[in-house]
Amino acid sequence: MNTQFLPKLTSIIAGTVTMTVSLIIPPKAEAIVYGLKSRAIDSDPFSAPPTNLYSFEEDGSSFTNFGALTLGGSSIDADGLAINNLGNLFGFRLTASGSTLISINPGISEINPIGSLLSGRQIRGAVFENNDLWVIDSNNNEVLRINPNDGTIIGIPQKLTLNGSPYNLSSTSDIAVDTNNLFYLISSSSLLSLNITTAELSFINTIGTSGYAGATFSDNGNDDSLFLYDISFRDDIFETDVNTLTTNILFNNIIPQFNSGRGDLAAIVTINTPQAVPESSHILGILGFGGLGLFSKFFKNLLKSDS
Repeated sequence: MNTQFLPKLTSIIAGTVTMTVSLIIPPKAEAIVYGLKSRAIDSDPFSAPPTNLYSFEEDGSSFTNFGALTLGGSSIDADGLAINNLGNLFGFRLTASGSTLISINPGISEINPIGSLLSGRQIRGAVFENNDLWVIDSNNNEVLRINPNDGTIIGIPQKLTLNGSPYNLSSTSDIAVDTNNLFYLISSSSLLSLNITTAELSFINTIGTSGYAGATFSDNGNDDSLFLYDISFRDDIFETDVNTLTTNILFNNIIPQFNSGRGDLAAIVTINTPQAVPESSHILGILGFGGLGLFSKFFKNLLKSDS
């Protein structure tokens, strides 16, 4: 065999490994931030219809108001906004009796209920961790896992605690997860970390003196950037670094047609997981028979060129 063949063979194998790895590692998803803003009225301390859906770019370059969410042609009150990795948007319709999971299609005002009413629950925050939908219930101070297919509760709800004592959620609350699979909870102006397994909270710091009703990380933003929706005063959107607590305003006085009762934020967050590189013995198996035949044909032609 011609010794010049060896460098060529090495190059082929290296290219095959590179191609195989690129096939099994999916690209990072892109996303914008979505939000909900509901109306406040004097007779209701929390929120009321209409609830408008909106979206924005993380750099503050654009803002879109999709208008009020409706059911049967009537405006609804909604909160607990969440979006999965496929870009499907969910929320919870709120009534005096409880909360119902809904699907939301931006640009189409009519929502679709999913499953039955979760009686006695006020779902004020929600987030997807991969395929798991986690929510917080401000009525019962609990964190729950919800089946996004039928709106039912999976497992046993966990009572939130801080330093071993029960924690009372504000109705201005939200739950968020970052790309490193760390959970955070914002309750009014308090930023806390959350152990999703035990529902234990750890106080991080106070962010200003505002009432934040929505919080989310995003694939498009910096890994440490937490986007916040402030419902006090003129309903603004902020970006806060969770390490330095440096805060910048992105949008001022959003949807000024009505004062905010409550609201929420959601964006796609791709959880970082270690990517396994296939062993050399498995490379041809991953390529499949088509790839194996192509490799064999190329290998024979290479031998002919070196003979």
